[in-house]
Amino acid sequence: MFGRTQSAKISVPNFNFVATQKQGNFKQYRVAISHDISHYFPQPTNHRWLKGWRVTAAYTKNYYNHGASGIVNVLQAPPNENRPSQWLLGLSKQF
Repeated sequence: MFGRTQSAKISVPNFNFVATQKQGNFKQYRVAISHDISHYFPQPTNHRWLKGWRVTAAYTKNYYNHGASGIVNVLQAPPNENRPSQWLLGLSKQF
């Protein structure tokens, strides 16, 4: 997923500071694998609750940045770069 932020506004009334930051970028990368584990259970045909179980593993990496704002009353919002990541391991049941 890719995106762009336009005209992000920052306001700090206590310092009489209102500014617009330069254009920013957002990117997200996700890799996931999922596997049906129902066939590992004994399979009596009359037990629906044993069917539809999946295990999933995923990794997500985000990247967000934007430039510094202009100078207002000798204050400036700094540029920002953020790169959070997330691991997921899940067990799900489809009904």
